[in-house]
Amino acid sequence: STYKLAVFNHDHTIIPGESSAKMSIPYSFAVATLSGKADIEEFSNDKIKDPIISSLTKKVKVFSNDKFTELFPDKSIALVEINTKDGKSYQNKVDFPKGEPENPLTDVELEEKFRSLANYAGKQKKEIQKIIEIVWNIDTRLNNLYRFL
Repeated sequence: STYKLAVFNHDHTIIPGESSAKMSIPYSFAVATLSGKADIEEFSNDKIKDPIISSLTKKVKVFSNDKFTELFPDKSIALVEINTKDGKSYQNKVDFPKGEPENPLTDVELEEKFRSLANYAGKQKKEIQKIIEIVWNIDTRLNNLYRFL
């Protein structure tokens, strides 16, 4: 469950393509749960067609929570509850999604995200590493960055 605006048009479980996958909370949850990440590669057509991901996507239900809606936009709360076949229930709540100023990415997470996106854009591993090194030292190496643009 989460705030109302997040649920609106983002609760679909039929995923016809990449754009739909990127806008689906159930798909995003399923692919992240099964692969341990939600990088750009997890939204490819191959992943979308994966029957295991598709099956889990269809089991995810998204609900609006009035209390969370009242607290939005100050907080972007989401509560995940997983109910297992053997009757166990697990819950976790976050007030701010990863990447928000209140819950920032670590330097390692930021680099991993950049690597994933740069690789998707066609950059080579060596080139990606050089860009990262330049950016971490931008105050003295800005001129070196231009050749990678």
